[in-house]
Amino acid sequence: MNRRICLSWGCFFISALILVGGGCGYHIQGYASLPGGVKAVHVALFENLSRESGAENIFTNAFINELLMKTDVRMAKESNATGLITGVIRSISVGALTRSSDDTVLQGRVSATLDLSMITAGGEVLWAVKGYGGNEVYTASSSNVTNEAAKKEAVIQISQRLAEKLVSAMGDQW
Repeated sequence: MNRRICLSWGCFFISALILVGGGCGYHIQGYASLPGGVKAVHVALFENLSRESGAENIFTNAFINELLMKTDVRMAKESNATGLITGVIRSISVGALTRSSDDTVLQGRVSATLDLSMITAGGEVLWAVKGYGGNEVYTASSSNVTNEAAKKEAVIQISQRLAEKLVSAMGDQW
């Protein structure tokens, strides 16, 4: 008898968690829909206003990969798309985060800021965000080559993290 009561309470508790969690924006990961019911999208190469060479390719590719993994859209030529996504990399900055007693940089931080928007084929703005940013800490090195590789990896990590957040924000319908 006690076992049946424990099982009943267990089922009740799990059901309550599902019901309460379902109304607060928590959901099981699946394919999200984009605003306006857009199903075919064209993502233009992001404009790079930063001094970081190649950042436009890194950020655009990260965003496209995330969009394909997390939404139900397909990529299309601009002429066949029902939505057009454009991005502008406003800045990418690099700075020292921690230093040793002899002023050697131990950790650096890379910060990036971008704008993103999605419009319909007719020019109606469906979704936009400005000044969206993130940062990544990396371990600095006395070797210039190693240090540059660490900075580049930090830029890649920021691009992936921002892509995840932006695609999630685009797909949130609550």
